[in-house]
Amino acid sequence: MSLYLRVKKILGVEKNMTNKEATQYEKQEENKGKSIFYITFMLGMGVLIICLYSIALGTEKFLSVLSISAIIALTSTIVGAFIGFIFGIPRTPAAKDSENIAANTNLEEISDWITKIIVGVSLVQLNQLSGGIVEIGNTLSRGMGNHPSSFVFSVSTMIFYFVGGFFLGYLWSRIYLPKILRASLEEGRLRLELSETKTKLEETKSKQDLQNDIRNDVDKIMLQSDPKYTKEIDPDLFGEDKLQKLIGSIINNFNSKEASNLFGQIIATLYKIGYYNEMNHLADEYKNKIDIHYLNWTDIALANLNLYNTNPDITYKDRMREAVGNIRKFISDYGVAYAIELYFYVIDLKLAERNNDNLMADQAKTGIKTIWSEIKKKPEVTAYETLNYLSLNDGKNVWTDYNKTIRELYPDDYKDIEERGEKYKQAHPEIAQFGGAKN
Repeated sequence: MSLYLRVKKILGVEKNMTNKEATQYEKQEENKGKSIFYITFMLGMGVLIICLYSIALGTEKFLSVLSISAIIALTSTIVGAFIGFIFGIPRTPAAKDSENIAANTNLEEISDWITKIIVGVSLVQLNQLSGGIVEIGNTLSRGMGNHPSSFVFSVSTMIFYFVGGFFLGYLWSRIYLPKILRASLEEGRLRLELSETKTKLEETKSKQDLQNDIRNDVDKIMLQSDPKYTKEIDPDLFGEDKLQKLIGSIINNFNSKEASNLFGQIIATLYKIGYYNEMNHLADEYKNKIDIHYLNWTDIALANLNLYNTNPDITYKDRMREAVGNIRKFISDYGVAYAIELYFYVIDLKLAERNNDNLMADQAKTGIKTIWSEIKKKPEVTAYETLNYLSLNDGKNVWTDYNKTIRELYPDDYKDIEERGEKYKQAHPEIAQFGGAKN
């Protein structure tokens, strides 16, 4: 099996061949290598002739003639092989694609060039060339004892091994060197791919470790709202800078859906522990960077409802309206959003009664009436969710009074909505309950 095939098999680049395919491949490789074998055999025969010639000159000159002849043969072979190697070097494409390595055409180009030169060369130049060969032959023959046959033998040996070495170098470069280069390129490519894969795995592991750390930080925040684990809230976990840094890490290291879920867990925790202003700050900062879930917008609306109930600042009402608007982008008939709006108008109505502000009172009553009308246009589930949320707040201090106001101010509307909600409840007995507002 060739070096190229062995390397590809070891590296796993080429699939295991069947016995039949392997046999055919080996035959092809064997046929290609026969030409080199024949030339090598002929050069070996030349060694035998050198030995016979050295013996023929006598025992006294045997070692001297043998050594001189051997060095002439080796030198000629090396020079010829070097030139043959240069002519036979395969072309390697700039893209380093192992499949596109082609044979060098230098020999063909140079042979044409040499032919043209030979046609135009003069007899004087031929004489000079022959004179050079004669001079080299005389020099070599003196080294071989200056026997009458030394000139012919030394020149013949030099030419014979030069030509044989040339063809050995050329054929080896054409037959075997491309395979070695292909194997080298494939090995380099595989090593590069392995290096890239290793780098990606390391990056993935590093990112997974970072994601686990971020999830652990979010879990620590969530545990603050669970009385089973903590008795006192750790304010260091809820610093604005720390929360923003954590959320920034979430955005940079998670996809959109996962980032939305983790952000939602933080918002839900802040609502449970009553950090309403922090919720507003985070909503303002990240509403255009994270897809905030409608349930989280509900928490934000409820947070501003609680803030407005204790401090009727118009800013909280504006934030509530923004949150409700975002809720309806997700689900237009969500009844809890209508219940929140009802509470805001009731708070305005109570505030107007304390301040004897008739205009504000009329606006609040009109707002409540408008909401009832909108609920009637929605599916029955909207009526059910609205009244269900209101009823969950019965018995909670001021919210009980607000519910009473809502029922007594528009009894017919309330009864109509109640009937629609009851129909939905009977048709869907498995429906979940909602948590109420906070005191």
